[in-house]
Amino acid sequence: VEKGLPIDRDTIFGVASITKSFTSLAIMQLHEAGKLHIDDPISKYIPEYHNKNQGEPVRIWHLMCHSGGFYPQKRLLMETIAKELGYSQETDGDFAFIEHLDIYGTSLVATRMAEQEHHIDLPGRAMSYFNDGFALLSHIILQVSGERSFADYIKNHICLPLGMDRSSSEFVAPAADP
Repeated sequence: VEKGLPIDRDTIFGVASITKSFTSLAIMQLHEAGKLHIDDPISKYIPEYHNKNQGEPVRIWHLMCHSGGFYPQKRLLMETIAKELGYSQETDGDFAFIEHLDIYGTSLVATRMAEQEHHIDLPGRAMSYFNDGFALLSHIILQVSGERSFADYIKNHICLPLGMDRSSSEFVAPAADP
């Protein structure tokens, strides 16, 4: 828009919540590979989520379909967390590849979820759109996949095999693309 260019096959768009479809596909690939089970409690992979205030375990599939029973929370932005930790994309590179940001952000989100005292319902019984659940799923993908980042998993196991060579989960490369 700023440059007045027409949209063509090379125009870059931010995928926003479409990322949730890629995240769920990645979870199902890892499930089929036997690296996780969608019925596993999330606490198996994220110990900061200790499930103390839920009557039943929150499972991977609950997060995939927004049925963990959580009320939406104020979003934690990667840029805010990075700034708090002293990271800058100019000096430290793309936030999508900084493992410490992922670990710290996951801990913050999981702790907030674990401390939530009131819930919409028991896990699996009601739908409530919950972005934070997908942040935790991306961390689980990183943990069990053997890739160095969630972005690498999406690129190597979904985008490239489908010929989607201009698609990614990165921050810096799309912004720098002419």
